[in-house]
Amino acid sequence: MKYKFFLLLFFLSTGSVIFACFWDYDTVEMERQRFPNIIELLSGNFLRHSQEYHFWRIKDREEKLQTNSDSLSLMDDLAVSYSKTGNDKQAIKIGHSQLLIQPNRYETLANLGTFYIHNGDLASGITYIDRAIDVNPNAHFGREIYQRHLAAYVFSKKVNGKIPLPLASKFQKNPEALPNPKQLDNFYTFLLNKHLDTINSIEDEKFEIPSDKRSNMLPHKKLKEAIIGIMGMMKFGNTDSPILAEVLGDLLMATGWKDGARQLAARAYLKASYDCKNKQAEKVYRKRVEYVLFHQYTKKRGSQFTIKDLEAMYQEERILGQKFFNRIKNDEIKWIAQGKQPEIEFGKKYYSEPVLGERIQKASAKWRNNHEYLTDTLVGTTVNYRTENKNNKISNAKAKETVDSLLHNNQSIPVKNPKVMPKSSNSWFFYVIGIILLIGLSVAIRKKLK
Repeated sequence: MKYKFFLLLFFLSTGSVIFACFWDYDTVEMERQRFPNIIELLSGNFLRHSQEYHFWRIKDREEKLQTNSDSLSLMDDLAVSYSKTGNDKQAIKIGHSQLLIQPNRYETLANLGTFYIHNGDLASGITYIDRAIDVNPNAHFGREIYQRHLAAYVFSKKVNGKIPLPLASKFQKNPEALPNPKQLDNFYTFLLNKHLDTINSIEDEKFEIPSDKRSNMLPHKKLKEAIIGIMGMMKFGNTDSPILAEVLGDLLMATGWKDGARQLAARAYLKASYDCKNKQAEKVYRKRVEYVLFHQYTKKRGSQFTIKDLEAMYQEERILGQKFFNRIKNDEIKWIAQGKQPEIEFGKKYYSEPVLGERIQKASAKWRNNHEYLTDTLVGTTVNYRTENKNNKISNAKAKETVDSLLHNNQSIPVKNPKVMPKSSNSWFFYVIGIILLIGLSVAIRKKLK
């Protein structure tokens, strides 16, 4: 018994010291955190800042730039927050002023490309993203490469100067077969054609398809990179873009994973239907959800997994995501009101991404004879790119008004912006406990040896 007790004491003391060593709140950019899982991303269950935070940061950075006018990092923050609050024109203006200071800076070029794309100028966006890629092709996990491909894809879909939604409205004749890019003409097809234009052969990959048809598939590594790239654009760029949700669905459908990818793709298309703000486009997106769920069945034998089943789950996930975001928003408003720096407090409280757990139903490939929705000839309508959302505009106005009011009543907000946060005082507690336990363990061992 004594042996077991001493062994337990040893593990507890050692664990306390190790835990104390890692109990440290270092300032890290959200960019460096891992990408959220796809379901968390599509439902809004991921770390992000509120509009109130970005309006606060605009005022904070403008104040700091008065005494440090050539700080490119402060200008980065200011430009991004202007873009996040819907003022891409001002963000572009700041970007060009940065280029006067340092003409070939990667961060400035990449941001300018993004701002131009968000502002609807795809051609200019592609130009600056190309320049950023030339400077640093591997930064941001290679995201700019796929942002460039996406901008070119969207540009290729323009009709009379406008962007059609959905970008791809074709349906495959046989919904049970693995996706055939030639029949879909979507973002996956676009990437595949780009890939085939640049190489003569495709590396051997283990797909769930016959080997003689692998020449029609994008290499698994490239497909994975594209999915990560689009996820990054959604998380750090425009979360509610129907275009990003649609192309993510296109890529997921092409993986060939029957058990999960189709349900994830269906969620992506469902999100696009919510975000497009156009009834006709919404109808086409929902038909695509029906298409990708064609052979999905729940664990209950013989029960078909329909759009109704998926939407019930997805709505539940979105409610959880909204609740999580509301907590962040309320906390950031509170921190602003208290005169604290919300970015520092955010890093202390929201360090890890939330995880929803298992949400995918086991799939079973079975044939259905109902092809009704496949014979519908409905195609996507043409709408303006990044259509204005009146609700968002009202929300932005209220967020700005809230921050203006808080800053007017509290003039003591610190301007110091340390790069590294101080260590939490809680870590000393674990150090002390670990040392005490180690001393106790050594005394006990010495007594036993005597």
